[in-house]
Amino acid sequence: MNARTAGPRERLTDLLDKLRPGDEIQAVAASRKTGMDEATCETVLGALARVGLFTRSTDGVFTRCRMFDALDRLQG
Repeated sequence: MNARTAGPRERLTDLLDKLRPGDEIQAVAASRKTGMDEATCETVLGALARVGLFTRSTDGVFTRCRMFDALDRLQG
């Protein structure tokens, strides 16, 4: 997908797909990189944290988790 023709949603998906376990991101940075508004990025990252794909620190930093760790938490 060409980044110039992709919309904000596709750019956010691409950005999140490229994150590896241990990588960190904040909603404001995701917004800047994708063109999506910060509130929406916060909502998406928060939802991903609720299902265990990210953790969220008290200062708003989201850290990518391993997918299988998230599955273990959901099943446990």
